[in-house]
Amino acid sequence: HSSLGYYLGKSAARVPRMTLSSLHFASLYYVLATPLTTYSRIFAIAWCYYYCVYGLACLVSLSVRRENAALLAVVVCLFSSVFNGFGPSLRQASHWGMKWMWQISYARWLSEALYCFFSDTAKR
Repeated sequence: HSSLGYYLGKSAARVPRMTLSSLHFASLYYVLATPLTTYSRIFAIAWCYYYCVYGLACLVSLSVRRENAALLAVVVCLFSSVFNGFGPSLRQASHWGMKWMWQISYARWLSEALYCFFSDTAKR
């Protein structure tokens, strides 16, 4: 069997699961938090988060043994979520000379998109 075919098949099989998970999260968030933006924007952010986390988990699973992959993927994804720019802030990261870590983090860019969506809707 082809490794590329297996990878593409597994990746394609994850899309419905990511979509359903994003729908579930966005629906509950939209009902319980009553955000100042549209449902489609909340869903898009949730879907992008799932996509990034699945991708990071795939990278981790390729680099470690199967027994350790699940636990290490959770730890890496939780650790990478810290770099969203709120605490420690981007100013502190720049002062430490570590701003590059925040620049490559998916959490920072998705948090900024969520902030832009909220502030854009609040202006209206």
